[in-house]
Amino acid sequence: MKKFAIIAAIDQNMGIGKDGRLPWYLPEDLKYFSKITKHSDKEGQQNAVIMGRNTWESIPAKYKPLPGRFNVVLTSNPDLDLPEGVLIFGSLDEALTALSTSKKIDQLFVIGGARLYADAIVHDHLDRLYLTRIEGDYECDTFFPEEIPDEFDVISATDILEDEGIEYSFVVLDRK
Repeated sequence: MKKFAIIAAIDQNMGIGKDGRLPWYLPEDLKYFSKITKHSDKEGQQNAVIMGRNTWESIPAKYKPLPGRFNVVLTSNPDLDLPEGVLIFGSLDEALTALSTSKKIDQLFVIGGARLYADAIVHDHLDRLYLTRIEGDYECDTFFPEEIPDEFDVISATDILEDEGIEYSFVVLDRK
């Protein structure tokens, strides 16, 4: 089974969403998300973004499926109506097993939501975290798992950046 990464934006209280949406608008974070999840060094391959059904539904229609990546939705409803080419699986392990054997797929990214992050953060095949740490409390109602496991170390972090009054930094952690 292939290793995979998590990518998430979190506020100071580990909040990731409010009312089914991102509680902030950070164009640079959206560009960062796109760059990280699209980039592949392997010619002829694309990355896959793995998300729960609620995350899929929170993406504005004009951006679905996310371009330049294989879109994977995890749901207990195998009859969920999805556009052609969007893959559907019942669990993270089922998706990882199937995607690991594809010659068309390079890297795997878990992109949310909360339940999927909770499963992914403790998974043996998780090897990297891409976190956008957003300063402040955005009164979120959806959260990233409380703790980053001790076996992850920061390998890079930007200085505090600012956009439209929002301070944030990009942090990458790898499993020791």
